[in-house]
Amino acid sequence: MNHAHAVLTAEERAIVAEEEILLERARSTISRHVEKAARAPRGGDLRSIDALRALREEATRASEDDLPPLLLELSVRQRNVGAAFGETLPHAQLEQERR
Repeated sequence: MNHAHAVLTAEERAIVAEEEILLERARSTISRHVEKAARAPRGGDLRSIDALRALREEATRASEDDLPPLLLELSVRQRNVGAAFGETLPHAQLEQERR
C-alpha cells in the first residue's frame, strides 16, 4: 500500500478501487476497438472522407441533369463512411424506423 492510500478511509479506498476497475475497463475497450479498426479492411475510395467532400463539391457545381446520379453516389458514400465507423447515421435510423 502506498502512502496516498494509507491516509484514505476504507470507503475512499473502495471508491478508488472501483474507479481503477472502471479505468481498466475503458482502456481495454479502447484497445479492442483500436485493434479491430486496424484489422478492418480499408474501404478505399468508397469510404474516403476526402472523396466524399470532393463529390459534394462536384454536386454543388453540377447541372440539373447531372445531379441524380451524383446525389445517389453521395448517399451511398455517406452510408459507407458511417459503416466504416460502425455507426448508423441519423437518416438511416429514420428509414429503419419507418419500415
